[in-house]
Amino acid sequence: MEYPSLLKNELIGVDDISLESWQYVTHPDVVAFIRQNTRAGERVAMLAKNRDWAYLLEAQRAPQFYFTPSNATFSKRHLDLSLGMIDRLFVIRGHSFNYPEIDEAFWEVISRDFALAGRSQYVDVYERKSVGRM
Repeated sequence: MEYPSLLKNELIGVDDISLESWQYVTHPDVVAFIRQNTRAGERVAMLAKNRDWAYLLEAQRAPQFYFTPSNATFSKRHLDLSLGMIDRLFVIRGHSFNYPEIDEAFWEVISRDFALAGRSQYVDVYERKSVGRM
């Protein structure tokens, strides 16, 4: 039996889509970074193309972004709803939304309202300038 999944194309050649096969689409260092920089039970905003929900599931954190996967955000209104309710955001370097106008609006808000608060090998963490928790 096959299950529909956004990760299906990422798992070409993997016979059994299970937690063990996620190693092909999530990186353990990213999962560890999320866990180290969040509390159990905390909702986490993350942008990682089609993989944000997989990373959050691995890290045992609930999503905080309005859409999951985040790159499915298709309107500025939904982007504003998401960014308006978060103080911290994990972004896999190279992330982009499916729509160029959303990318542009996202980086405009990030540069105006957020500051780079931390980095790992693959992830940048931004915090709202008025909060500064890390």
